[in-house]
Amino acid sequence: MNTVKHRQNEVAALRVQAAARCHLNKADNIDLFYWLVLITIPLLKLFWIKSAGIDFVLIIWFFLTFFLDFQIEKYAALGAEYKDNFDRYVYGWIDTIPKDVCSSSKKLEADYPEWFALQMRNNGNDNPRGVKDWYELITNEDDEQEAIQKAFTENVKYDQHINHTLYVVIFGLISVFLSVAYFMELPFSDLLNTFFITYASLSKKVISTLKNISKSNKINKDVEEILSNSGEATEFQYAQTLLYKKRLISGISLRYIYSASKDKITKRLYRRFIKNENQD
Repeated sequence: MNTVKHRQNEVAALRVQAAARCHLNKADNIDLFYWLVLITIPLLKLFWIKSAGIDFVLIIWFFLTFFLDFQIEKYAALGAEYKDNFDRYVYGWIDTIPKDVCSSSKKLEADYPEWFALQMRNNGNDNPRGVKDWYELITNEDDEQEAIQKAFTENVKYDQHINHTLYVVIFGLISVFLSVAYFMELPFSDLLNTFFITYASLSKKVISTLKNISKSNKINKDVEEILSNSGEATEFQYAQTLLYKKRLISGISLRYIYSASKDKITKRLYRRFIKNENQD
């Protein structure tokens, strides 16, 4: 028996998890807009190379990206705070969700009542995906340690898949850029000038995203090492602190990739745990 299975579906816990998703969705929406503009403006520059208007837009956009970065980080931090309180409650480490967290999640629910109701009613396999049964691999037969280990594994494995997909997308974009430069027979100096000056906003975003993915992957590996080497409660809480730090990293855990690949990853995890249980 464990606390995770039933606590995660209590109304207050569902509301907090929905509040986390609400803020993270806002971060994702801003980030998606960010990427679309980053890709669109340079494409326009290819067709109007000497356009003063496009150059002016690029300059304005470069400074605007700092504001967008701030907004993405802000909503990611709010989402991370809600998720951390949700986890600590369902793991049984705290008896109740803090009052200020419950209060702020209720205020947010009042702003989006229909969306919250749908999120709290649906699970991760429904359409649209909701927050009910958040840790779906956990069964009533799991003890507390097994349940927490499964929850950590879900957190890590989904992120690892998203990060891998992001790597592929970003290096695909870089490959396209280099291919275009090759066929246009751009000198190396012009290539550097184009990437780091003309497309400064795009290069800044690519570099920061790759850096954030690397930091996230490092934390995921550290958490996996803790899970494989220890079952102590203090070690689990340290791993949770690492997860909180990872969730503060913005612009990587995109729900679009999660939604597209969630079923595939879940089936893979089910097979993994069923195999381990059969071996035991």
